[in-house]
Amino acid sequence: MSTMMENKIGRVIALRLGPDEDLLQGIVGACQEYDFKNAVLLSGIGSLRRVRVVNEVPVEIKGSEIIYGYDDEPKTWGDRQGVLELCSTKGSVRMEMPGTPQAELYITFSSAVGAVLGGRLMEGTLVKLTAEIIIGEVL
Repeated sequence: MSTMMENKIGRVIALRLGPDEDLLQGIVGACQEYDFKNAVLLSGIGSLRRVRVVNEVPVEIKGSEIIYGYDDEPKTWGDRQGVLELCSTKGSVRMEMPGTPQAELYITFSSAVGAVLGGRLMEGTLVKLTAEIIIGEVL
């Protein structure tokens, strides 16, 4: 089954975050600054010093049904493990009520040895040198 929704991309932000800026806060902050009611991440690359993500895991078993949910605590990579490469970003930011953002953002990143990981972006993910994020306003 597929569904189609027709929307348009309005304004576009080319966001550049610098050393030690929080990736999640930077993206949400830019959406608030430019008054985007609904936004979508179009692209994102860069280098990260520390990554904090959560992943869906089994949280309950009811008979033969497995219920999934997010970890209670984010997993953290980086710092002494070296620079992590931000490979991709995706997701959306919505303003449910004035000034109250709801962000559903996901990233993939790689280690110095090429291992690729990812998950739902959490606060505490810090930029190493730069992160360049392209954000589109959904009309």
